[in-house]
Amino acid sequence: MHKEATAPGIEGKEMMAEQTEKTTVTKADIELAKLAERELLGSLLVGGADGDIEPLKAARVLVNDTDFLDHSFHDNIHTRIYKAMLETGRTDQLTVAEKLNDMNLLRLKDITYMSVLISESPGFDCAYYAGRVADLASKRRNGRQPETEIPGWVNLSDVIPEVVQWLWYPYIPRGKLTLLEGDPGIGKSWVTLAIATAISRGSMLPGQNETLAGPVLIATAEDGLADTVRPRCEKMGADLTSINVVKELMTLDQAGFDMLETYIFETTPGLLIIDPLVAYFSGDMDINRANAVRWGTSRLAKIAEKYSLAALAVRHLTKGGSLKPIYRGLGSIDFTASARSVLLAGCDSEDEHNRGIVHIKSNLARMGEAVGYELGEEGFFWTAHSDLTAGRILAGREDNETPGKSAELFLMDFLSGGGVRSAEVLEAAEAQGINEKTLRRIKDKLRIVVFREGKKGERGMGAWWWRLPD
Repeated sequence: MHKEATAPGIEGKEMMAEQTEKTTVTKADIELAKLAERELLGSLLVGGADGDIEPLKAARVLVNDTDFLDHSFHDNIHTRIYKAMLETGRTDQLTVAEKLNDMNLLRLKDITYMSVLISESPGFDCAYYAGRVADLASKRRNGRQPETEIPGWVNLSDVIPEVVQWLWYPYIPRGKLTLLEGDPGIGKSWVTLAIATAISRGSMLPGQNETLAGPVLIATAEDGLADTVRPRCEKMGADLTSINVVKELMTLDQAGFDMLETYIFETTPGLLIIDPLVAYFSGDMDINRANAVRWGTSRLAKIAEKYSLAALAVRHLTKGGSLKPIYRGLGSIDFTASARSVLLAGCDSEDEHNRGIVHIKSNLARMGEAVGYELGEEGFFWTAHSDLTAGRILAGREDNETPGKSAELFLMDFLSGGGVRSAEVLEAAEAQGINEKTLRRIKDKLRIVVFREGKKGERGMGAWWWRLPD
């Protein structure tokens, strides 16, 4: 027998209506809650520095310590800070830190994190921020949580629109990776330290209408700290107390990126400089292979986004001369693909004293005008204007090197580490602006060995490889 379906009673209808009315908590809601919590705590800390306890009185009416998200990365830092404020009735940074210590809840990074909240504080309207925290907490408690995380896609309505922030408009965006490319000895490191100097002092960079002051973190593999980095920064008038330098060369593998994040969290930089980038990649990483490069550059870009800092990485140019400006950087084209902005430093091929940086890639704004600089015994100086172009910087290379010579240098370098799949060789050559017909002609000239490796019939096996002759 089949049991007849019956209409739900009044109580069942109310329950169904309540479930229907529940809204789903989205990732956007979580991100908004994180932002609201930072705004509330930042405004309380700023008010506490002036001895004002009224904002906390207003906030505690609306928010308790259970209304904060579970921030596993920060060991529930928002909850701990607010709990210490409620316990003491005060919100100044020193008192909060002392109370956290008394409660055995203080972590080494907490004081630095509170300094970040103070520096980012949008204002003193604590009641407004407290209301937002309370409303979003209520939505999480009463809303319908998604049963499982759906990997691989997101509904566009859940994506929070981003307004790009700039360290130096339109050349260096915050939260993104920027590349500075050029030949050795052209002054790339001087340029990076000049930018670091401006940020440390809060002074203007060429073309800027507003300043951005803050800490700087530098990782340099080629210049000594005592004999080069500090003297140059002092000569340009940098605030040395705002510039921190990674002391030892580290490898940007998984452990290295974790270490870099620790340094960033401790020093809270607005600008991160890595000079040169390839020196920090593992010796096992082939910088000419796209998949190897992509892992490192995408991780660096994510760190820049996570901490809202501008990552400026230096890269040397290739020896090849028949390539387009955007393909001139050493290694895989994926270096360039990961960067939102690329700058080329160099000098006029007919006048070595006419130096400058040229904007050769920009995904987030219009291309900026060339910016000139002078480099001599007196040090580094920005100039008001430059008429340099990428073509004039690279002109000498184009005149002195034929496409065949470029292909020859490319193959000798790309295959120097051993055999490489032919598909990867062709892909890398195309990225460097070398056509396949020229490449195959030079392959025959150099007597490149072509061989097949792997078991036929197995997926991904039986591929063709190229290697240099014995």
